[in-house]
Amino acid sequence: MIKRIYIGLVILVVLGAALFFALVWRPTIAPIAPGSVAGFPAELVVKGEALAGAGYCATCHTVKGGQPYAGGYGMPTPFGVIYSTNITPDPDSGIGRWSEAAFMRAMHEGVSRDGWGLGSNGTKNQRKPD
Repeated sequence: MIKRIYIGLVILVVLGAALFFALVWRPTIAPIAPGSVAGFPAELVVKGEALAGAGYCATCHTVKGGQPYAGGYGMPTPFGVIYSTNITPDPDSGIGRWSEAAFMRAMHEGVSRDGWGLGSNGTKNQRKPD
């Protein structure tokens, strides 16, 4: 009887772990070759600036006195400090190798290109005060 209970618990733990990973795991989206910033259509740049402004992206992704959108702003949380990421088009330290699909997933699902969860989805309740 005890052996049956033990086997049942092991099966339950394995199924629970499988369900957990099935719900939280996201595949990596391959990096792309960075495009030339000069090659972007002017209307696309204007639209991007408007979206970044409407989303208050610089509020969290810019350290006071630092390069716009370069990240590094520390946000204290109950479980430690979360530092904002570099969202410039730099291919090595920013999002210059991200595809549109990777960016959309980050914005809509809070999942990075590499499959890891992002610390914040940028909702108004998570923005730092002005």
